Amino acid sequence: MRSIYEPKPADFRRLRNYVSTHRKIYADKYRPLRHQVFAHKGLSDAAAVSALFARTNIREMQRMLTFLMSLYDALWQLFFNGHRPVLRPRKYSVARMRARAMKDAKGGHVHERLVYEAERYLSAASLRKRPNPWKGGDLPSVIA
Repeated sequence: MRSIYEPKPADFRRLRNYVSTHRKIYADKYRPLRHQVFAHKGLSDAAAVSALFARTNIREMQRMLTFLMSLYDALWQLFFNGHRPVLRPRKYSVARMRARAMKDAKGGHVHERLVYEAERYLSAASLRKRPNPWKGGDLPSVIA
């Protein structure tokens, strides 16, 4: 019990500041998209939908989602293991995760395993056979 960290109000204020930063970005750019396009289909005009998407940024979304994973892990470690709530940096660039692909799906963080498994699936799916109009036979789609 000596190694159990007892959180202080400053710990929660620090976490709240991080959450507030990401919440502002979400509320400004992503909440309207969620409410008007995905959740309720309020917009059907392609120009209006495009305008909402134009305000978004993939890297920004990746950073927000990995922040949420870090926040979850920090709070989980605090609650279950009594560790100080530390927001650990995570990889969020899919290109970097692909460049440093894991040898297998074991180990690593969940989002890295998802990238690995999605790439494996898409690679296998792209090799499925489809008819070759010139020879009448089947060729892997990579060649055709």
